[in-house]
Amino acid sequence: MKIADLFLTNPNQLELLNNGVAFVKDVVTPEELKTLRFELKTFVCEGEYANGLEKILRTFLANLDRPEQQAAWVSGFYGSGKSHLTKILRYLWTDFEFPEDKARARGLTKLSTEVADLLKELTTAGKRLAWSQTSGRASLMRKHRWSARPRKSRATARPPCWCLMTG
Repeated sequence: MKIADLFLTNPNQLELLNNGVAFVKDVVTPEELKTLRFELKTFVCEGEYANGLEKILRTFLANLDRPEQQAAWVSGFYGSGKSHLTKILRYLWTDFEFPEDKARARGLTKLSTEVADLLKELTTAGKRLAWSQTSGRASLMRKHRWSARPRKSRATARPPCWCLMTG
């Protein structure tokens, strides 16, 4: 038996569409969409990635009643996967829909039960907050400032920055 036989996908036959480098940006071109799909399908939601995603989502959900969310920080050595985690979370957060076949980010990624449940809770909370305007509350998009760093001004509709505790 060879080591390659132990993997679900033979690493000798797998072409890294992103050359091992994740870029956190809007996907526009067909090649960028193909790369994003690859990254979502091959994301391994275990260990510190799963712990980090859980911590980020739990903290966000626990603070929905506050006017602003806490800032967070992604920390790690060069090549440790900070950008990869950030990019994957961005597209899972919004449950990105691929235009060509309507596949969704959460459906392409094998997530831990805990992370999948928290993402469902995030979607439910977003819908609940968006519809709660009739009871005098602000909508999710107005109540929480979405930005890559904490600031006082209104920001664009991007997910917040996040934190992965390492150690």
